[in-house]
Order: sequence, then C-alpha cells, then structure tokens
Amino acid sequence: MYFMAYSGSMDDLEIAAGSSNGQIVLNNDVNVNHDFTLTSTVYIYGGHSINVTQDVTINSAWSPNGNFATISLVGSTDQTLTGTGVMSYINIAKTGG
Repeated sequence: MYFMAYSGSMDDLEIAAGSSNGQIVLNNDVNVNHDFTLTSTVYIYGGHSINVTQDVTINSAWSPNGNFATISLVGSTDQTLTGTGVMSYINIAKTGG
C-alpha cells in the first residue's frame, strides 16, 4: 500500500504501483499540470481527486474500495483520454476545449 500525501502541483504523474498489491491512498487532491498515466494499480482511494489539465492514459483498471478517488479532466484546452485499461470514476469538469 502506498500513501500519497503530496498536496501541491506537479508537471507529470505516472502511477505504476503493481497489479497484485498496488493500492494507492490519496491523502489530498493532486494537481497535474500536464499528463497523467495510470500504468498499474489495484485500488486508488481516499476520497480525493487527481486533477489533470492535459492528457490522461489509463492502462490499468482500478476497483472501488470504499472511499474511491476520482480522476478529473480540468483543462482549458482539448484533452485526450486514451489507454487499454478500464476507466472508473472519471469526472469531466473542463473550463473549455
């Protein structure tokens, strides 16, 4: 299990926690200024959001586990949502594009 307690902004984020015991707990909302890639995980939970302003790639599936996390598309321009995984808990809250 991995705890993400970071509360600022970052340029890019990739989560590759593994598919057997790769559980991510978000302690705060996370702001991604560019691209977000979900490579592998089992759960993402904590009741917070990963707010992405550019492209999102989902190559894994995450299952709900109680207080789930949300990936939010919040960009002001066009964003691309791609990948081979199962997308759960996607929020589209774009200001434009």
